[in-house]
Amino acid sequence: MPRYSTALTGGQVSYLPSAIAQTLFGTAYVSGNSVKKKVVPSCGVDPCVTTNAGYKLWAASDLVETPSVAWLVKGLMPQKGLGLFYGPSGVGKSFLLLDLVCSIAEGERWFGQRTKRAPVIYLCLEGSAGFVGRVKAWQKANDRAFPELIRIIVQPFNLHKPDDVYLLLRDVKRFIKSLPLELGPPVIVVDTLNRAMAGKDENGSTDMGISLEACNLLVEGTGGFVLVVHHSGKDADRGPRGHSSLVPAADASIAVTRSGQKRHWEAKKVKDGEDGIEGSFQLEQVVLGIDSDGDEVTSCVVCRDTDPGGDKGEPELSSSLKRALASLEQAIHQSGTVGEGGTALVDFRAWRANFFESCIVPSESGKRNAFLRAKNDLQERGFVVLNGDSLEVKPACLTLMKSSLG
Repeated sequence: MPRYSTALTGGQVSYLPSAIAQTLFGTAYVSGNSVKKKVVPSCGVDPCVTTNAGYKLWAASDLVETPSVAWLVKGLMPQKGLGLFYGPSGVGKSFLLLDLVCSIAEGERWFGQRTKRAPVIYLCLEGSAGFVGRVKAWQKANDRAFPELIRIIVQPFNLHKPDDVYLLLRDVKRFIKSLPLELGPPVIVVDTLNRAMAGKDENGSTDMGISLEACNLLVEGTGGFVLVVHHSGKDADRGPRGHSSLVPAADASIAVTRSGQKRHWEAKKVKDGEDGIEGSFQLEQVVLGIDSDGDEVTSCVVCRDTDPGGDKGEPELSSSLKRALASLEQAIHQSGTVGEGGTALVDFRAWRANFFESCIVPSESGKRNAFLRAKNDLQERGFVVLNGDSLEVKPACLTLMKSSLG
């Protein structure tokens, strides 16, 4: 069984004082000379573990003289701690996240907020091909090479495997030693939490606890910031998925949302800072080349929206979404029936056929991709619900059809 050594943790983590540590490592080992080596009992608390140094009893006057918080992103993320970056699928959070880490790696302002230039270790645990596309798009849009301070890991990584955590700490420390001293402590991006605890229950207190303990070890072992990427639950307003211990454990959290073509981020939690800082952005498509079918290969980059205007809840419709609504309206007239509560029921295959017929993209693969994007967009807005071959069209979608299609 591997042990967390002082060399890896910098002496910051002495042991994991809970049943979680025992679940993860079998035995909770102690590093350094100040704490006795002891097996944590099943109750999770060992009253026999003592420190030779004892406890420092601070006076309030001493504490107020301690330095103020050091910021990674001013007012949003501390240099040391655990962060959450979450939102539903399709809101553009992957593109926004890449924009954020590039700003940190270059020491540039992010949506007007100052950053401390720091190395970034990005654990790309899902969709590495998509990540490469985003990198290429960033380079093309910015007309320069991708920041050297960002290093990407594409191998599997699991927070529940001690060897994985050990090796990551070791390799991050080796990388940091080769860098200039004036940089800030490292940022480790875990994208996504679900992949980093594969096979475990993100809703379970024990499994989530083990994941948080491992993240804590990465924070203390590097003195830096661990940013965990996660998804929202079915109700995006209720925050990220998973056990309720996740949000309280974070020192900072940013939620990414979308309404029509308008996309937003908001600081939902900033320890020692002010909640509610927000920004708006759009995604600009970048053409990367042509594939073997003759279709354009594209990705996107973030464009800051300096004048977002309008209500966040006001829907904006792209031409492709209008086409999706028009083909859906046609399918309803052809074979639709009235459901409960003013909804309409339509054959999913009939809608798809109408969409393909009206779609201006020449290739079949292009039509399929366009239809998939349109379907996902309507589902994310809560306008349609797919049940097998039957599509339930909500009243809000029917209202939108009337107002936008005339």
